[in-house]
Amino acid sequence: MRFLTTLFITVLFFFCALFLLQNKEVLAIPMTLGIDLFFIDRVESIELPYYFLVLCAFVVGAFSTFIYLLLGRLSLGSSLRQARKQVKVLTKELEVVKANFTKELEGVRADLVKAEELNAAYEQKTLEAKPEEAISA
Repeated sequence: MRFLTTLFITVLFFFCALFLLQNKEVLAIPMTLGIDLFFIDRVESIELPYYFLVLCAFVVGAFSTFIYLLLGRLSLGSSLRQARKQVKVLTKELEVVKANFTKELEGVRADLVKAEELNAAYEQKTLEAKPEEAISA
């Protein structure tokens, strides 16, 4: 993805430079910018070549894009920190659940062993009480 981004930026820069070179005469025409507000007198800039205004617009656009991407990156960093904190909390909770499950499992195993011992004792008593039926079965 970085390769494609770099390639796109390079091609865009190439076409911008080509545009400026091919339209050098037209873009060299000086122009003045002005603003006329109701409550103050008209304000005008000094004469600037048109290519300077295009270049300034490009720089302002690049700077605003940089700020936008930087804010997005900071937002992602914040989300990542929050997710890592949640992973730590959930990992601790999982360890507690595993410990409780292990204790319960040991209790169930002990109950199962007792049940098997009782079942074996019951079967032995049954065999001792009726030896003839056990042999014929």
